[in-house]
Amino acid sequence: MSPAPEPSPSLSRHPVTIGALESLRAFVVTACVALIVATAAWFVALAQQQPLSVVPVWAGTLVGTAAGWATEAPPALPPTLLTVGLVVLLGQAFGRTRRALAVNADLARAGRLPASPHAFLWGISTVVGASVVWVAVSGLLVGACAAGPLGTARFLTVLLCAGLLAFLRPARSRRERRAERRARRAARREQPPGRVRRDPGAEAAWAHRLTGWAEPRVGEDWAAAALRGLRLTGRTWVAFGILALLLVGTGLVLGRTAVGTALDAYSDPAAAAVGLTLVQLAFAPTIGLLALSWASGAGIWMSSTVLASPSAGFEGPVPAVPVLALVPADPPAWCGFLVVAPVLAAVLAAAARREWTDGLDWRTLVVHTALMCVSAGAGALFSRGGIGPEGLEQFGAPVLLMTALLTACAAVGAAAVWGLRLLAERRGEE
Repeated sequence: MSPAPEPSPSLSRHPVTIGALESLRAFVVTACVALIVATAAWFVALAQQQPLSVVPVWAGTLVGTAAGWATEAPPALPPTLLTVGLVVLLGQAFGRTRRALAVNADLARAGRLPASPHAFLWGISTVVGASVVWVAVSGLLVGACAAGPLGTARFLTVLLCAGLLAFLRPARSRRERRAERRARRAARREQPPGRVRRDPGAEAAWAHRLTGWAEPRVGEDWAAAALRGLRLTGRTWVAFGILALLLVGTGLVLGRTAVGTALDAYSDPAAAAVGLTLVQLAFAPTIGLLALSWASGAGIWMSSTVLASPSAGFEGPVPAVPVLALVPADPPAWCGFLVVAPVLAAVLAAAARREWTDGLDWRTLVVHTALMCVSAGAGALFSRGGIGPEGLEQFGAPVLLMTALLTACAAVGAAAVWGLRLLAERRGEE
């Protein structure tokens, strides 16, 4: 029997084609979702007699604001939950392109595909460039967005986060990842009954990829510190998220009268409550960051001249939005002690388990502080923007102050745990 013929080179395996098709897939998903949301909004606003031609404009504006750009007219605060969805979508497109290029490289080494010079560079450049083009066209040309300095910084942050997501995802096919998960589940079932402890030597795929990239560049010690610092930063943000939920939940309980007053400003309070709840969910990460900014002492700009904080009240009109009604105009004296809450959350993120405490050292603290500064600064960029005219063009968290205070709280909490561990070890040696 004659051997099977080798597959001929296909245009679909060209790096540029791979990148273009992955970007096109992300565009189709984004366009469909944006058009559905814009059409629903058009039906809701049917009484305003808006022409049907406004639907693509609203859809483009939705994509642009999710990408971080500000609208030409308020509100200019980006819907961060949609931004997270766009980051995940772009990250998947970048990751699929990277995996397809890795398969191409294997086929080229086996002689089944002709070797393409700079294949990885061409494929990644195509998927990133094409994604930048359709997001820019959707937001700036079709939609009513403007590319200012703040919006451009947000958009670059979205691309950077998508790239990091693609980099940290495993470069294996979905079938291989499912097989690995089945193998891990089978291994856990074979273990004796009792508490199953994670093997500290069995790192996740993204951890192997991170350490493999960092070790040749910064050394083994700093590569391990980078991995521990990244995990500590993730745990700290989880603790901060739980703290934000507690703050917002407490505010809803204590400020229910103010929420009711804000809803009474609408002709149909029940319908307004439903609609505003859906809108506020689109800004859920922003609301959490604003709660953290307020509790840390950085405060919240309620207007161009009014800064609300736990230690100082404010005077002036507040937009009829329930979550904004939770910000106390005259905070009680005990609110000043809330500045300790982020530090305690950081302590729990570093000391809730013994292995977390044992992994702390000065290199880990340096990496953790740097990552917290970058991530808090990126979050602060998406927590600022106008929500209306006449003094409401400036709203949200003070970017620099919020970044500095949240970074300081995280660093102080982790450093306190490290210092207490060193003190306990020294006393044990004595």
